Amino acid sequence: MTEQGVPHKEQQAIDDILRYWFADIGAGFEVTAQHKLWYSGGPAVDKAIERQFGGWVAQALEGELAAWQATAQGTLALVILLDQFTRNIYRGSAQAFAGDPLAQTLVKQGLRAGLDSQLTAVQRSFFYMPLEHSESIADQQTCVALFEQLLGEVPAAGKATIQSSLDFALKHRDIIAQFGRFPHRNEALGRGTTAQEQAYLSGGGARFGQ
Repeated sequence: MTEQGVPHKEQQAIDDILRYWFADIGAGFEVTAQHKLWYSGGPAVDKAIERQFGGWVAQALEGELAAWQATAQGTLALVILLDQFTRNIYRGSAQAFAGDPLAQTLVKQGLRAGLDSQLTAVQRSFFYMPLEHSESIADQQTCVALFEQLLGEVPAAGKATIQSSLDFALKHRDIIAQFGRFPHRNEALGRGTTAQEQAYLSGGGARFGQ
């Protein structure tokens, strides 16, 4: 058991998750090598994540890893399980979004506790992302504001990386402002699609990998 009350096996999992997702980026902004993993991994990456972390994702979805919230790093790892790895493992199904409510709650609690101030800029990008995935316009506005603040804080070397994250946050916000939800999720979630949403999707509207 660690000083924060996390079993050693779980602390090792936290370390493994963060090492897998962020590699050796550290406090820097050289993210090119990770971009394929993050945004265009494909079936092989999805299977690798399921094989390596599927058990931890299942536990996170059941709320069994609450002890991880004792630290900023543990909370970030939990957010990645619930908000990122779910999208890999359950791609194209309703389960891909099953971790969103808990991830959003964790982020809001973490923001109140100032946990994001203990993370690197690139880590903060993923810590804020559950708000970007929310279908609440209030969460979307908060997310955009957080990325705007982060952009103002990073050095010149990090501007392009964080600007790209902000651009995606704005794109997500604009979709929620227009439709009140993400149309590309309708099929997986068993929701009907309006004529306006269908026109958007048929016209090449963003699906964000789902």
